[in-house]
Amino acid sequence: MKSRQVIILLVALIFPSCIFIFLKIFGKNRFDVQPMFVNEVPAVSSACGVEYTLPYQVADSVLQRIGIGGNRAAYVYFVDEGRERVFTRVYERYENDPVTATRLDPKQDSIIRKCIFLLEEPFDVVLVDSNGVIRGQYDSRERDEIDRLITEIAILIEKY
Repeated sequence: MKSRQVIILLVALIFPSCIFIFLKIFGKNRFDVQPMFVNEVPAVSSACGVEYTLPYQVADSVLQRIGIGGNRAAYVYFVDEGRERVFTRVYERYENDPVTATRLDPKQDSIIRKCIFLLEEPFDVVLVDSNGVIRGQYDSRERDEIDRLITEIAILIEKY
């Protein structure tokens, strides 16, 4: 009877370990940051005067005008100068990576915020890939949102 219990115990311990080792050797975790506005663009003011095509991409002329260009991912944030310290962790993490950070004034550039990057309150940060596709919108007042921004930038850097 005791030998039977020992065998069952060994199988119960070894079987999950074998599955774990198999997945560790042969499995790969791949994550993706899905593009936004593929099927529809949210309702925006008619004062924007922008014609949106699907899937939506930010025009290259706009990206170059605000200082984003080349084959780089970028995040654009619309925060006042005093609140830039929120992005310290992002700066430190990606200072040597191909990521561009651009700050635009939330008051002066409100049309760009609403009409081009399609940001509605409370979002004030947008992640754009190297093709001008919007990959995420974030609220910089939330620590979890900044953590999500950091993670999604890492995924974009790895993928592209």
